[in-house]
Amino acid sequence: MKLRVEHDVFADAVSWVARTIPSRPSLPVLAGMKVEADKDGAVALSSYDPDISSHAVIEAAVDEPGTTLVHGRLLSDFARALPNKPIDMELKGAKLEVVCGSSHISMQSMPLEDYPSAPPMPEVSGVVDGALWQETVAQVVTAASSDDTLPLLVSVCIEIEGKTMSLMATDRYRLAVREMTWSPQDAGLTTHALLKARTLSDVAKSLTSTGDITVALTEAGASSSGLIGFEA
Repeated sequence: MKLRVEHDVFADAVSWVARTIPSRPSLPVLAGMKVEADKDGAVALSSYDPDISSHAVIEAAVDEPGTTLVHGRLLSDFARALPNKPIDMELKGAKLEVVCGSSHISMQSMPLEDYPSAPPMPEVSGVVDGALWQETVAQVVTAASSDDTLPLLVSVCIEIEGKTMSLMATDRYRLAVREMTWSPQDAGLTTHALLKARTLSDVAKSLTSTGDITVALTEAGASSSGLIGFEA
């Protein structure tokens, strides 16, 4: 893998993907961020945790396509600290060499074969306005509990009835409810989802300035958990 990318584009994308990397991953390899460069000039950055995964695609000048896995939070810290100049990245053996101006960083890669594959994005369910979504989430999450021993109370319940989406949260002493309209693919859609308030808040904040947000979800079954995805 060998490529050149603009500093601000790369730093923003790496920082966004690194937000969902757990500070104490259940497996060491889950601290990694996958970097995939293809010959068409697209660089995909992704992170995975059993609770949440992130994926961002940026443009770059790719001389040699390839894939590597490096420590995600370290890469984010390094990217922010580099000077505002184009960044050259090259995979040499088991190390990712990062050069920016007079700065040079060498990162040891992690075993790709041990890194799990993220689940595919569910089918699109509808579209919400990004600013309205962030406002709604911010108003509701304040009522969620901060006690992680109570998984239901640290979560936000999202209920969908056609064009109406309702968000609810409670810590037993207070209750927050907010309704909003959205544009579902199926006007007769009726479903619900339960998400951790902290995760939902982080996602909403990170997508505030992106305009419309695509929402995709699957319902939980008897033998599997449901998935909800946001794309912008």
